[in-house]
Amino acid sequence: HADDKRAQDSQANDSRSYANRPGLIRRHPYIAAIAAILILLVIAAVIIWWINARQYEWTDDAFIDARTVTIGAEISGRITDVAVTDNQPVEAGAVLLRIDDSDYQASLKQAEAGVVAARADI
Repeated sequence: HADDKRAQDSQANDSRSYANRPGLIRRHPYIAAIAAILILLVIAAVIIWWINARQYEWTDDAFIDARTVTIGAEISGRITDVAVTDNQPVEAGAVLLRIDDSDYQASLKQAEAGVVAARADI
């Protein structure tokens, strides 16, 4: 019975000494404060990210449902005026842009002069 008594006394002393030990936070107040600050910073960063990210729409799997038509001019030249805006619906035959015709006017006058010269030769 003496051994049993010693074992019970030793367990009682261990439980009393454990109860008298300060908690983890009291033993390491600076580490606990740093951990609390880090947790608050992470929470603040997540909240800031969420507030910022909810303003933007994610379009990773988006698609456009529209009919697109490729257009091209029959002649080349400098564009002087665009008569439509982005994504504006247009009717067939509508004027979309104007091309500078000064080069073509000069070519026309030269051709007319050639006709006049050819008639004069006849």
